[in-house]
Amino acid sequence: MVSTSGAPGERAVHVEGNSSENVIVTGDYDTVTVATHKITLPAAGSVDIARELQAVRQTLEALDLEPRVRQRISNALNEAEDEGNAANPDRDVVGAALERVLDTAKKADKFAEVVSTLKPHVTNAAAWLGKNWYKLLAAVGLGA
Repeated sequence: MVSTSGAPGERAVHVEGNSSENVIVTGDYDTVTVATHKITLPAAGSVDIARELQAVRQTLEALDLEPRVRQRISNALNEAEDEGNAANPDRDVVGAALERVLDTAKKADKFAEVVSTLKPHVTNAAAWLGKNWYKLLAAVGLGA
């Protein structure tokens, strides 16, 4: 249910439940153009998370990063790789570490140059991590 309220010129929108894949506009004469694209994720069982994390590492190592930033990324990737290689990995630990990696890397000047290289690896990692981690796709221009 979506409801709007407020005095003229003031608008509020209250959404109960899921508002995924919606555009909510509160102006009187606004025009909105939305472009969406769907992606297909591989089956989680078909993903080799160690290989995907290694590919992310190799791609980000190619960036000219200041030493502190490079170390943060390396530390987070080490954590993700260590947990990913565990006998019974905690996917949330891997996801949180990969999220830190991507959040840090996005701030680099040349990150945009490697996004297309990262896309398939982040897509595969998100599939392996599960629905709670699909948000990582936004870091490479996919998803919300």
